[in-house]
Amino acid sequence: MAGRWTKALGLAGILGLAATGAVVAREDRKRRAYSAEEIRERLQQRYAEIGDDARAEATEAWRERRDADGDGLGTTAGEQPAAP
Repeated sequence: MAGRWTKALGLAGILGLAATGAVVAREDRKRRAYSAEEIRERLQQRYAEIGDDARAEATEAWRERRDADGDGLGTTAGEQPAAP
């Protein structure tokens, strides 16, 4: 008889844990669901907050990553440059 109660109690605990996880996941998705305009505004705000030196450094790092094949054209390895 005691075994049935412990099984029922264990099952209730597992169901409660699963329900809590589902609620937390749903709230997390709501919190992270930004519109495209909100994302754009946040990025522009962060960009405006960094200094000119940091902005130039970030731009240069981006260009170096973009020009992976080192030909100075800004194309990645194996990519053909755009026709003029």
